[in-house]
Amino acid sequence: MSDSPRLAELRRQRALIHEHLAWLDRQIAAEDAIAALGHGTTPAMAALSPSVPSQPVAPVAPNAVEPSTDDPDALLSEYRAADVDVVRHVRTGCLLYFVAALALVAVIVAILYFALRR
Repeated sequence: MSDSPRLAELRRQRALIHEHLAWLDRQIAAEDAIAALGHGTTPAMAALSPSVPSQPVAPVAPNAVEPSTDDPDALLSEYRAADVDVVRHVRTGCLLYFVAALALVAVIVAILYFALRR
């Protein structure tokens, strides 16, 4: 029976996560050993900790496009384009709050008018 591409991808991702968890366990053990050295343990006990690789295994997403860091202005221009929308949304929000506050004052005045009229 052949695996579907999705099932194969899920198994690959699971293997990558297991590798990453093993790397985290090694990092935690190394940090525990360093902390234990400061609390009176011998260096021989710290040497028993598993070896720590210089770099962790990074999972690679399929069809992932790495962002280009060559031109920082190009990256920043993507985020600057929405400035006009933000100003318009803030203005609209302030107007809506003003209208809501005005309506609340009108309702309170109407309630007081009818309650105190008698």
